Parts: sequence; structure tokens; C-alpha cells
Amino acid sequence: MGPSAEKKGKVHFSRDDREIARRLRDCQDTKAIAGGLELAVATVNTHIRDMCEKVQVANRIQLIRWIWQNPECLDPGRWSEAGLHIQPCSCGRLGCLGGVAAELAAAE
Repeated sequence: MGPSAEKKGKVHFSRDDREIARRLRDCQDTKAIAGGLELAVATVNTHIRDMCEKVQVANRIQLIRWIWQNPECLDPGRWSEAGLHIQPCSCGRLGCLGGVAAELAAAE
């Protein structure tokens, strides 16, 4: 039984995916990511499209939100749940409404 069968519904990023995800989280655009990693823009776009498919989101914005909801995806060897958290969510992570509310309350 391979890793995909063992971890059904879970997502694991490759080293390159993790580096691109870090840069997406840090608000870098595709051209900046490509330049920083010495990759073609088309290659970065392919990674982003593949990551969207893996985590079951529709676009780059949802992917960034998913990365904020699942920060463990940036750690080697870690698996994360596919799909965005159902809102309202009380996980407290920054990519969720509960996390945003907690951040706002802490700032007051």
C-alpha cells in the first residue's frame, strides 16, 4: 500500500511545493517566486495549479488561504487535510474567520 492509499484525504507537499507555498504565504507574486527560485514563470504556475488540485481548491487565492489554515504543510514530512475549513471555524488559525476574530480581539 503506497503513501497515497495510507493518507487518503491528506496532502503532502514536495520540497519545491513547500518553497513556493512559503513564498505565496508571504505575498510574493509568480514572477518574484520564479526569480527567487530560478524557475520559469510557467513552472511556478504549474506547481500552483498542481497544488490547488492536491488541496482541492479552485484558485491561487483559496490556495493561499489553505496554506494559512494548514501551516504544517510547510514542514517536511507533514500531512495536512485537503479542502478549506468550513466557516465559521473555531480552529483559531489565521486563515479562518475564528483566527481573524482572535487577532482583532487581541489588537483591541
